Amino acid sequence: MKKAELKQNRKYALLASTLLFSAGILGMGVTPPQINADVSNVAESSKQNTATTAKTVKATSESGKTKVADSSSNSEAAQGTFKQTSEYQDEAGKSIASSDSVSLKAGEKYSLNAPKTIAGYKVNYAKSSYTITNEDGTNSGSLAKLAANVGVTSDPSSWTTADWQKVLDAFNATTVSENGVGKDYSVTLTYKYDAEAPKGTLNQKTEYQNEAGNTIADSDTTALKAGESYSLSGPKNISGYQVNKDKSSYTIVNESGTHKGSLTELAAAAGIDTSKSWTINDLVAILNKDTVSANAVGKDYSITLTYKYDAEAPKGMLNQKTEYQNEAGNTIADSDTTALKAGESYSLSTPKNISGYQVNKDKSSYTIINESGTHKGSLTELAAAAGIDTSKSWTINDLVAILNKDTVSANAVGKGYAITLTYKYDAEAPKGTFNETSEYQNEAGKTLAKSDSEALKAGEKYSLHTPKQIAGYQINYSKSTFTLINEDGTHTGSLAEFAANVGVTGNPNTWTSADWQKVLDVFNNTTVSENGVGKGYAITLTYKYTAIKPTISVKPKITIKKGSNFKLQDLFNSIVSSTGTKLNYAEAIANGSLTVTGPNNFNTNKVTYTFTYTDPVTGLSVTATGVVIIVADGTPGKPGEPTTPKPTPGDNDGSGDKEGSGNGETDSNSGQSGNQGNGLSQGNNGKETSQIPSANGQTVSGATKNSPKSVSANKELPQTDEANSIAGRNIGLIGLFLMATLALFGVVRRKRY
Repeated sequence: MKKAELKQNRKYALLASTLLFSAGILGMGVTPPQINADVSNVAESSKQNTATTAKTVKATSESGKTKVADSSSNSEAAQGTFKQTSEYQDEAGKSIASSDSVSLKAGEKYSLNAPKTIAGYKVNYAKSSYTITNEDGTNSGSLAKLAANVGVTSDPSSWTTADWQKVLDAFNATTVSENGVGKDYSVTLTYKYDAEAPKGTLNQKTEYQNEAGNTIADSDTTALKAGESYSLSGPKNISGYQVNKDKSSYTIVNESGTHKGSLTELAAAAGIDTSKSWTINDLVAILNKDTVSANAVGKDYSITLTYKYDAEAPKGMLNQKTEYQNEAGNTIADSDTTALKAGESYSLSTPKNISGYQVNKDKSSYTIINESGTHKGSLTELAAAAGIDTSKSWTINDLVAILNKDTVSANAVGKGYAITLTYKYDAEAPKGTFNETSEYQNEAGKTLAKSDSEALKAGEKYSLHTPKQIAGYQINYSKSTFTLINEDGTHTGSLAEFAANVGVTGNPNTWTSADWQKVLDVFNNTTVSENGVGKGYAITLTYKYTAIKPTISVKPKITIKKGSNFKLQDLFNSIVSSTGTKLNYAEAIANGSLTVTGPNNFNTNKVTYTFTYTDPVTGLSVTATGVVIIVADGTPGKPGEPTTPKPTPGDNDGSGDKEGSGNGETDSNSGQSGNQGNGLSQGNNGKETSQIPSANGQTVSGATKNSPKSVSANKELPQTDEANSIAGRNIGLIGLFLMATLALFGVVRRKRY
């Protein structure tokens, strides 16, 4: 092998050794020490854990021996104790308090417990007992038998707490003997308790009210204890009133709850034959014979007698009255009462119209009180007595009309004399509602505002709405309509027809809001009839609105000199929108509502521009035109007058910007024409500027020669090739890097070969 080749092979061998050594360092030289360190840690931890475990096991073993010894000791102790227990039970044997239990050793004193004080209960020594278990077996007996062992022989029924304590003291002064301990040896005292009568009072009360429930005399109230006699008051004599036992009632509140009813029901429960004549005083006398029982007293326990009184007609008069009640007898409208003297005409009221109810003559009744007593019956019977043929159709009004023809006779007046007609009403099934709606539309039928709608019941007033104020529109009464749906079908017509129903016959084209309000006032003062409600019944007012046309004002003509500049807004005066808002040129251009069309350059001495405004609310458009007249150069003047402009940077170069770069050529970045002349300012990136067309044939600002003739306020920003330039630079850098690499490789190769 040649010396050069051997030298080269050594280089390769050295390189391979270096790579293998690096791999060894990465694969073996680092990992094993880490593993060894971990194992070392685990081993050390294991040694510590093993030592700890050994100590724990040893300690546990020793502890276990101690526990076993203790268990053995406890077992022996349990066999040499005496257990004493006190239990607390009601009559049924149910525990009413936790028991007390103690284990005694030989030589220790007894400690039998006295009875506990338990709320609502009282110990009964005569019913209480004991049980003893010892070497002789189990013995049970009464506490009297147990007391006899210590010389107490009195009757347990008469024992007091002190009496029983003497017995306990005698036992508890002795100690448990050696023979008194053993397995299951014990004594149990079972104290029995009777339930105590609730402590408290019974509140007795009598109230005095008129028919409406209003107090007409002071009530009487007394708090009674158990064992005391009732002392309920009878009805009071109240001037102008007479007690009505049939309307009077009672309320009792006790441990079983609240109980209510009529005095007639209470009298029957008290043993009174209510089918015969009886008085409230008869009932009160029976109630007051009783005493308040132990169970009748307690928190809020009470008995209340509520006496109802009817207003009495003055002496020598007849009280006429009409009542309005539902089927249950509850008042649903105020009664009508009048006191009549002898010789006066009756003036009984007919049935009232009560919403949701309908009078039922077959269930209605009358009551007459006169010198011969009280007489009751149905209105049908009264109608027959009045001469009405009840086999044919008749009404309560027919009966009332006959009764009111008579006058009060001399025999018909007197204390308590009265005639009462009680009208009974059935609840009416709901018939439905009447829906009223107001709609607000433009002439094409498009909704301009949210409609208003209400559902009305029979008896409620109409509440039709007036037209709303809607921006950009005005109400058109002549085109507005109504639609009515009722039992006769569907009816549609103009508001003029609707107004004619209340006598308004003017031309709707001339109506003001006040004129239409008069029509609504007539309707809204009426109520929905019984026949006016039903499924789908409705009225709809459809108010039609006409859009208000906007206006635009421009100067019909302005004159400028050739070579001068002008602004499109120099032709513009103002715009008034449909909603009445006044706009200037800039505002209208900015919101897109104004467009201007006309030539892009001046090829003649006269050019025309058209201004078109479209209202954003109503959509209506208006158009106006303005003419620009170009005359020969002259002295300087304002826009609209002959003007000679001052030279500015960019003039005559096609761009007009401060940069002044145009030179009559087309700029490919801006897309703006660079025709020779005064030029357009390009400082706003293609947006419309103050130098809109010049009088020298210059192109209109913001547009190329090929653009449409509409003047736009917004142009797209110019685009550049900056991205392409950056990409080119990047490619150049990469190429330079590759060339440098290849050059370096060549140098190395020359050195090698």
